[in-house]
Amino acid sequence: MRNLKFKAKKINSNEWVYGYYSQAGNETEVKSIIMPQGESTNELYEVTPETVCQLLCEKNGVEFFTGDILKSKQTFENSKEYALVYVYWNNEQLCYELKKINGSVSPPINWISNFDKVGNIYDNPELVGF
Repeated sequence: MRNLKFKAKKINSNEWVYGYYSQAGNETEVKSIIMPQGESTNELYEVTPETVCQLLCEKNGVEFFTGDILKSKQTFENSKEYALVYVYWNNEQLCYELKKINGSVSPPINWISNFDKVGNIYDNPELVGF
């Protein structure tokens, strides 16, 4: 069974919270909510919707979320640069993709083994150029 887990930044804060994601509200106002997993609390955190990231996988104890910035462990397509990419959801293709930040990348099938996580687009915008 796949572990569904999300993270997002608390509203008006730089603090990440992890757990289940939901939206609540009415016709005039909808709030994004994270409810911590495995805690015996009724605590809910309102989060900034633009920062909601879904867990994609875990490898060697490292969790990979949408929005993570990855650096290739090798060069691709005869380039001398180690490619930087970030993971995002493509609404048109209905799939997760790697978007190039620099270099040229055609990710291999076992892409996660060929990249190291170096940050995310929310905490490290300078790596992306946003």
